[in-house]
Amino acid sequence: MIALVRRSQKGGVIIFFIVAVFVILVVLAIVSKDDRDIVEQNITQETQVTDHNNLTNNNKALVVEEPTNEVEIGYFDSGFEPSDITIDVGNKVVFRNNSSRSFWPATDLHPSHKVYPGSGIKKCKDLNSEKIFDSCEPVVSGDSYSFVFDESGSWKFHDHMSSSLGGMVNVN
Repeated sequence: MIALVRRSQKGGVIIFFIVAVFVILVVLAIVSKDDRDIVEQNITQETQVTDHNNLTNNNKALVVEEPTNEVEIGYFDSGFEPSDITIDVGNKVVFRNNSSRSFWPATDLHPSHKVYPGSGIKKCKDLNSEKIFDSCEPVVSGDSYSFVFDESGSWKFHDHMSSSLGGMVNVN
């Protein structure tokens, strides 16, 4: 009888061992599938981003880099920063008011504002006033004024409300 109990204990241990190995393999298979799903999901997302950023021509990837065509000049209580910039024709300059007071960015000469081609303070009332380098009114703190430079050259500008503060936009 004792020999029979020992055999069944050995058989029970073996069965327990087989069941334990089976359970471990099942758990690993489930975890492995979840990991594969996560990896496939990440690859799909990366592919979508890559496809969005690249153009394909004859199986050759061409990376499209968008040029920076907007530059910001900050206006502070002490003046414009940077006060001298260089941009390309067609670029936009955003004059952002970071000061505690209003300002009025415009092309030189003060007070006529006629240095940039087609500009002039008297044209502020025209329907095409967006084509002149002049905000035509004060820009309050926190707001901004933008202008697209379509003419090459070096264009001085100033704050119409404090004409000693100014700078230069060089357009290539």
